[in-house]
Amino acid sequence: MNRRTALVCSLLLVTSATTALACLWDYDTLQMERMRFPGALEIITGKFVRHSRAYYEWRITDRKKKLETRPDDPALLDDLAVAYAKLGRPEEGIALLEPTLAARADRYETLSNLGTLLFFAGRLEESKQYIRRALEINPDAHFGREKYQLLLTEYVQQSEREETGVLSVDGRSTGFARFVLEAKFGPGNPAEYYELPTEQVAELRAATKGALGMMHFADYQSPILLEVLGDLLLSGDMDQNSTQLAARAYLRAAKLTNDPADSGRFREMSESTIANSIDFDDGGPKGKTGKLHLEKELSKEVATAEAWFATIEANEKAWIAAGRDVDREFAAVYYDSLDKTVAAAEKQLQSEPREQRLSKRERNEREGRLIFFAGAICVGTPLALIGLGIASIVWWHRRARVWEKQVAGMKSAAVGVGPGK
Repeated sequence: MNRRTALVCSLLLVTSATTALACLWDYDTLQMERMRFPGALEIITGKFVRHSRAYYEWRITDRKKKLETRPDDPALLDDLAVAYAKLGRPEEGIALLEPTLAARADRYETLSNLGTLLFFAGRLEESKQYIRRALEINPDAHFGREKYQLLLTEYVQQSEREETGVLSVDGRSTGFARFVLEAKFGPGNPAEYYELPTEQVAELRAATKGALGMMHFADYQSPILLEVLGDLLLSGDMDQNSTQLAARAYLRAAKLTNDPADSGRFREMSESTIANSIDFDDGGPKGKTGKLHLEKELSKEVATAEAWFATIEANEKAWIAAGRDVDREFAAVYYDSLDKTVAAAEKQLQSEPREQRLSKRERNEREGRLIFFAGAICVGTPLALIGLGIASIVWWHRRARVWEKQVAGMKSAAVGVGPGK
């Protein structure tokens, strides 16, 4: 092999190493996180089957008319109360449900609805009473969602929301994820964020599904629910958590909050979440470009969700205008359960190109193998061996630096959670 060929091989080695470094250790790509938490991005952005405001206005008229002939039908009263709540009028719904429950003290559906409406009306102590009674009657309803709804109510009550506008400003280790773990496992013997045992990971995943369920069925635009979802998505090590989805949840909360100070705090949470992510580490002042990149991506995702939902809204308006039974028409066309939302998200992920869904670690390993493959081709010349040595040293040196940076950054930000931490 001549010197020119050897030089080309050496340059190939260095170039390969540089390429591998570009995504080193950033294996929490959005695709991988979506595989870990299917349906989360769709619910954060609103890209899931739900009703329009026009539908709930129609439902109020429809149920009132039906109640003229069946004034004591609890199912109709539940439907009417929920419609009021969906239009931002929970107190009107509460006034309907309280007398209904007085006549049917153990009706699970009414207990559950009343507890939820009281929560969104800010009447937390009353809400807890009804959710507890609902859990006594049907503890496993809605995949156990109400257990986490009760925990959430207790967490909001002891939170900093009245003083700061957010539930917790003192790092994510004091967030809802820690509250969930301590409720089940108690304080003490904290597990480091990169060493959460299997049973704690399982509990946090169940709580995440509970939070997604609350957003799916109650209010996907609630800053409270978005904040606790972000906390849950951040819990665990880099193979268990979801920093990019969590950052989106906090940023979405910032955009849906009317108070500028509260919005600023949510933005700080979002920025802190991506501070040590290589995808958003642009090397600029305070990661400015990285923040703008996340803003741009989330705006695109929300716009896509709104365009997707516009078809449902148009259909419902057309059915209303035609005088049809909107409930029947909707049921014939759409699904509306959380499980089906998750299944649709999983199906979408499976349809994406495998290369797009590769984790950054997998891609890094591929590119690392390319270095040694290139070295094998060029082996036998001193210059090639020198190039291979330099490339390998640079590669592993940078790998160690990035790893140290991420671990140090995550510890200082208290990203991980564990009981008693």
